[in-house]
Amino acid sequence: MVTIKKLVAPLPALLLTVFGLLLFNGCGQPGPRALLQGERLVREGNFAQAVQRLELATHLMPKEARAWNHLGLAYHGAGRFGDAMKAYQQSLALDRNLAAGHFNLGSLYLDQSNLPMAVLEFTVFGKSAQTQRTATVK
Repeated sequence: MVTIKKLVAPLPALLLTVFGLLLFNGCGQPGPRALLQGERLVREGNFAQAVQRLELATHLMPKEARAWNHLGLAYHGAGRFGDAMKAYQQSLALDRNLAAGHFNLGSLYLDQSNLPMAVLEFTVFGKSAQTQRTATVK
């Protein structure tokens, strides 16, 4: 006679599986999540909170030029010009062709009334942006 056995998972295994899915589902990586949250906070003008999120992002992803550039934006918006300068320079040290980094650094120089350096950075920005556009078209 053939019998059919129902497969029933032991209760502890089932609970562990459900708990694991609830705990880890949708969490994502903390570095990219902090970067995205920081970007949003900068757009909203909430620079103090953006600084906290983006400092975390740069700590978790120290070689990510965009994170440093956004940290520079947050510092810049918070009036921390020295910190903004360092963050922008770090972003450009990681990616010399980051057009947004050159633009933001130029804006910082302009805010500090350093016109020659602002013109230099805006010029590099224009060349970087043109290079990126050309590379995209090819």
